[in-house]
Amino acid sequence: MRLYYLDRRLESEEVDFVAGVLKLSEPIEQIRIPYVLPAHDPNGSYHERPIIESNLIENHLLKVGILLDRGKKICLVIPKDIHWHRSLIAAIHNLTGYYPCLIQTGDQGKSIANPGDIKIIDMEELIGRNKTDI
Repeated sequence: MRLYYLDRRLESEEVDFVAGVLKLSEPIEQIRIPYVLPAHDPNGSYHERPIIESNLIENHLLKVGILLDRGKKICLVIPKDIHWHRSLIAAIHNLTGYYPCLIQTGDQGKSIANPGDIKIIDMEELIGRNKTDI
C-alpha cells in the first residue's frame, strides 16, 4: 500500500502501527507529494484562506504516480495545516476511485485540539462503502 504525505513522513513505529491496524500483507511505501500551496495569513480567519481546486492538486499527484493506485485504497497523512486536506481528499478520490484512509499523527492532532496518539480514519467505511482492496 502506498501512503502519501505533504509535510511529515511517518516514523517506522507509526508505519508498523498503521500496517497492523489495516492488516496489510505488503509493506507501506511512503510517497511525498510535492506542492506549492498559497500562503495565507495565520492570523486571518479561516474563511479568508484560499481554496485550492482539486485539479491543481491532481497535477502534483500525477507527477508522483498516483495512477498506479487507480482502483486501490491508499493512505494520506493529514497535513499539518488541515486547511488543505479537503482538496487532497477530493483529488485522491478523483484519481483512484477511493477515498483515502486518513492518518492523523499525534502532532497534527494537537494542532487542532485533538490530542492523543496516531489515529486512522477509513473514509470509505465512514461513508458506508466498505470496498476492501487494501
